[in-house]
Amino acid sequence: ALIYDENCRIIHDGTIEIASFGQEIPEVQLCKKAPKNGIQTLETEKSLSIARSIWIEDKYLGGITIGISKSDMISSIEMMNQQLSMIEQKQMRQFQRIILLITAVMILFGITLSYLVSQKFVGPINQMVSNFQKVGKGIFSFDLEKKPNDEIGDLFLSFEQMTRELQHSTISIDESSSRVEERTQDLKSSNERLQIEIRKHEET
Repeated sequence: ALIYDENCRIIHDGTIEIASFGQEIPEVQLCKKAPKNGIQTLETEKSLSIARSIWIEDKYLGGITIGISKSDMISSIEMMNQQLSMIEQKQMRQFQRIILLITAVMILFGITLSYLVSQKFVGPINQMVSNFQKVGKGIFSFDLEKKPNDEIGDLFLSFEQMTRELQHSTISIDESSSRVEERTQDLKSSNERLQIEIRKHEET
């Protein structure tokens, strides 16, 4: 940065020695065309200069100019781009790790949920199949794991009711069969006695 007077002479060059004191600023056209309370820019092949004039009322006192090297600007921009690229890559790696972690948690949750669901439904259904097989063999005495608060419990209760009705029907059938057999025996005995009486009557 250079501070110059109204004659475009350097007053301060930003160093302790002020080695360029009294010299004319390189961008002298910025000094000579200084607008009141205005900012000017001058771009060359290698640099960009920005000048700000200083006025007190209508008296021009000089100004301050800042020169920026285009190569430095390009280097700074490239460095910023590199830093941004590194930050983006770091953030991308962190994002990928988060995605992998979330995926692993979801898979673990799915496996756990599947296991719990299978334990809740598959186990009772296997028990139901086993009880059906027992009923098919005529065995009606077995324990049911009742779950009256869900659909499986309702199914178990319905099965238990059906088993009781089937058992009652089987007992009724057995009792009816016993009565029929007893009646058959009575009829057979009566028939035998009748035949004996008929033969006695014929002999006399």
